[in-house]
Amino acid sequence: MSAAYRAKQAAPTGLAAQIRDAERQVAQRQRQVGLRAATLLSTVRRQISSPASLLLAGGGGFVLGELTRRPAPQAPSTDGQPAAEGRAPWHTVLNLIGSARALYTGLVPILWMVKSRQQQGPKGPERRSGKVQDGA
Repeated sequence: MSAAYRAKQAAPTGLAAQIRDAERQVAQRQRQVGLRAATLLSTVRRQISSPASLLLAGGGGFVLGELTRRPAPQAPSTDGQPAAEGRAPWHTVLNLIGSARALYTGLVPILWMVKSRQQQGPKGPERRSGKVQDGA
């Protein structure tokens, strides 16, 4: 503890002075919470709108869309012949190849981004000073 804090605690004060001191501390902490919230919000906005995050979200949405895609409904046959039941095995294989290709197309840019971030290392004050600084 600091010497000023110990001296303040040891000095006898009246009830009104203690109340004023407590109100001042509450107001100061409220200001600090407001400043920290604004800092956190700006950091989150900056990170969410970064090109890498947008590319990651777009790639993830593309992959999810390709994996959950349903086949288009087919119109009933008008020539009087019954519709063929089931699918040909080659049709299923082609669909699996198409899904694998879509998955590969969506994941490759994401993997490139992860790899490039790992190679860059830490950014900001940690990189400049050579050691991790405490956030307090």
